[in-house]
Amino acid sequence: MNFVVYYFFRASSGIRRVINRYLRMLNRKSKHSREAKERVLDFPSPISNPIFHFLKGLTHSLFGKLLLVTVLGILVPLLGLGIFLTRTGEEAVKATVLQNHRQIARGAAGKIEAFLREPLSVLETTAEMMVSLGGSTWQRQAALVALSLERPIFKEISLVDTAGKEILTSDPAQSLRDRSEDRAFIEGMKAKAYLSGMYLLKGRLPTMTISVPVKDVGTIQGVLIAQLDTRGIWALVDGIKIGKTGNVSVFSRRGLWVAHPDKGEMVKEKAQQAKSIRKIIPKRLEIREPVAKQINGNICAAAPVPGSDWVVLTVQSKQEALDMARKMKDQHRLFLFLGFILSILIGWGTAYSVSRPIKTLSNATKRISQGESHESLPVGRQDEIGELTLSFNRMVGSLEQTLSRLRATRDFSDKIVENIPAGLLVLDKEMKVQRTNQAMVMIIGAKRAEDLIGRAITEILGSQKKLVTLIGKGLKGQLFRARERRVKTLDGREIEAVVTGAPFFGPGGEIESILLLVQDVTEQRKLEHELVQSEKLASVGLMSAGISHELKNPLNSIRWAISEIEENLKEKNLEGIEQCTRSINTAIKRCSTLINNLLDFTRPSPKRKEKVDINALLDSVLSLSEEQIHENKIEVKRNYRSIPKVEVNLDLMKQVFLNLVTNAIQAMPEGGVLDLATGQDRPDRLWARISDTGQGIPEKDLGNIFTPFFRLKEGGTGLGLWVVYSSIQRYGGDIRVESKEGEGSTFMVELPVG
Repeated sequence: MNFVVYYFFRASSGIRRVINRYLRMLNRKSKHSREAKERVLDFPSPISNPIFHFLKGLTHSLFGKLLLVTVLGILVPLLGLGIFLTRTGEEAVKATVLQNHRQIARGAAGKIEAFLREPLSVLETTAEMMVSLGGSTWQRQAALVALSLERPIFKEISLVDTAGKEILTSDPAQSLRDRSEDRAFIEGMKAKAYLSGMYLLKGRLPTMTISVPVKDVGTIQGVLIAQLDTRGIWALVDGIKIGKTGNVSVFSRRGLWVAHPDKGEMVKEKAQQAKSIRKIIPKRLEIREPVAKQINGNICAAAPVPGSDWVVLTVQSKQEALDMARKMKDQHRLFLFLGFILSILIGWGTAYSVSRPIKTLSNATKRISQGESHESLPVGRQDEIGELTLSFNRMVGSLEQTLSRLRATRDFSDKIVENIPAGLLVLDKEMKVQRTNQAMVMIIGAKRAEDLIGRAITEILGSQKKLVTLIGKGLKGQLFRARERRVKTLDGREIEAVVTGAPFFGPGGEIESILLLVQDVTEQRKLEHELVQSEKLASVGLMSAGISHELKNPLNSIRWAISEIEENLKEKNLEGIEQCTRSINTAIKRCSTLINNLLDFTRPSPKRKEKVDINALLDSVLSLSEEQIHENKIEVKRNYRSIPKVEVNLDLMKQVFLNLVTNAIQAMPEGGVLDLATGQDRPDRLWARISDTGQGIPEKDLGNIFTPFFRLKEGGTGLGLWVVYSSIQRYGGDIRVESKEGEGSTFMVELPVG
């Protein structure tokens, strides 16, 4: 059912576009263009017509759309069928009428041909009789008189000799004449049958002259000339009726009327000026086959009369000729009108039966959207509408359950967001705050959350270039790890903050916002600093024996050099005194270096960061542990590669590697191999590896070695490896350990480059 309703909406939209286009066309023709444009805003009405307002109202309701679609769905095919039938009927009637006129013209031409052929045939027979009668004048005379009496069509028959003189005639009262100049005689002497045009004698009787040669054994003996009474042609033509307005006429190619309903037009040179004749036979009145055409308001047809230069013309009023088509058109209009009424009734019923339950569903949906309680709609139908109503009731029940769960989830999420210890910021694509939590308000020193909403992130966390760059990466869909920043709060404090961010994707996969987590680690950093310092002091105790031994050597050298100087003074050996002085200076420098290294190690670490060469740092750590390495008889291997510098706190990172090296030395009391290696497998990260061949770490303890206060040996603080782990994590690095009890351990440190 939803499928049907969807296409109803699509069709109604198409109807609206068609009507809009039509109305805009009318607007372009309107003189008042400003008023017309104002009317085209939604559903243009170029004129103040209630029909357009009614259509506008229909297209804005489902009932109206269904009604229009149903009516048009029925009416358009009916209209198309009606137009097709009307046009087809008109063409069929027109073709039938034209064919009838063509047949009437052809039939009339045939009858006229037969009318003319008979007297000509009789005259040819009479000419043969004249030859058979020989020179008997009275017999010939009697034959001609008998022929004229027997066939009244022959008004006069004359026999003319080869010189053109009449020998005898069928009219005894008629004197003999010289016919040598007559066309009939001339054509007869050419051994041709002759048929003249029609002319009028006294009394305006239609007359024709015909002639045939009189031949004896192929020799022309004379010419037989006859005058014909052609009133029979008039009677023949006048007897053909074509409705009430149609008529048949005959004209010659010279443009003379031979037969016409109006006898006053006879044998007048007006036929060629007739519009119908000029349009149906345009070229010199020449026609060989019957033709029929629709000319102006008439139906016309023309057919040639064989054996003559005459043409039969039929003319009938188009209105009368196509009266059947008009009646058919009226019937089709009535049919369309009844179809329109029927389509409205069907459309009304269909639209009502479909739109009423949908309107009920729509009203129920509005009530639900406004938060009102919902009661199940009655299901009174067994069709798709009933199924839709039943599905709606189920959907609403499921929706209420889902909304209840969503409210609970939202409340739970809001509580989590408000109670997490970390500050939360949700940024839009313009890096402005959309949402925050109470923890962030406290971290940044604001009075309320509303003070942060709508502000740029640079106003809250500062405009450090690296922070803006990281957020820009988040807007491109990249996840960025924790970064520590010094932030000046809104109430004037400076804090250490760790910022972690990730893009938030919408349903379509596009980035909608950026989620930032901000942690105030100021106190944590202070604690870490104190722990590092305490770890350094603990390390001093471990290094004290070695340092005291290191100091004894240069002091003994100084003591020996002083005694030697005394001896050399007695002997006045200046060269020996100078040599002893150099030894004393060397020993003093050695003591100064040892004391400075110890002071550098024990003093508090500054917070600033700098570019550090890890290879050089490892060598510095080995120098601090040189005595322990020597005492434990440990072999040191260095496998350094060319690696870039990292930006870290030098003292903090020195403590990290000193703790690892010290642990490795302590794991090999009986000696072994200490392997230090560096390298870079990825463009953005480098690694440093510290391996030993000592006692190893029990497998059960591997998961706890980075836990604060977890100790593997007596006398330790349990904070060394925790300081290592937290310091490396602070700079976005990572540390891994592999160990096997009795074989040794390997610590792998990874640090980001840059």
